[in-house]
Amino acid sequence: MVQQYISNLHRRLDQHNVYPHLEALQGVLQNSQWTQASTQEYESLDAVITESMLAAENDLSRRLTTTYQWSPRLKQAVQRLRYWQLRLHQVQNQPFAANQFLRYRDEGNISEVDHQLLEESAIKNAQHEAYKHLKQLQQQHQELRDTYLEDLAEAIILDCSPHLAEEALATGRK
Repeated sequence: MVQQYISNLHRRLDQHNVYPHLEALQGVLQNSQWTQASTQEYESLDAVITESMLAAENDLSRRLTTTYQWSPRLKQAVQRLRYWQLRLHQVQNQPFAANQFLRYRDEGNISEVDHQLLEESAIKNAQHEAYKHLKQLQQQHQELRDTYLEDLAEAIILDCSPHLAEEALATGRK
């Protein structure tokens, strides 16, 4: 899915001729000829890149909820709660979907120690803690989403221009 997203994003960036403009701006920066017009072009490109990222993601994502902005941490918390719900069904000898159970365990990042819980009270406690954690993350959903998009944008830029990471390290930036 990530590869689909990246392919879709690159296609959109190609359609908007972002790469040649970025290379031109990089040349201007390296030649120390940065002007106000360069700043305006940079901001314009930033807006195009952001819109392209959102559109590429929108093309791939299913809309399950519009209440909370999606982020990997929020998804993990949801899967963790689902895991504990199924785990409770398992210890109560109720029917449950084993394939979903294993998927939720992986996606919820459930440790081997937690997976080995056998007592119903311990499982209910873990379920309650997972619910509280999910509610806490839901209150921060916009910040989580913003952080996720910033990290994704940085990763894509560094993937396309690895030399920028070296330059950032050389100048002492992140």
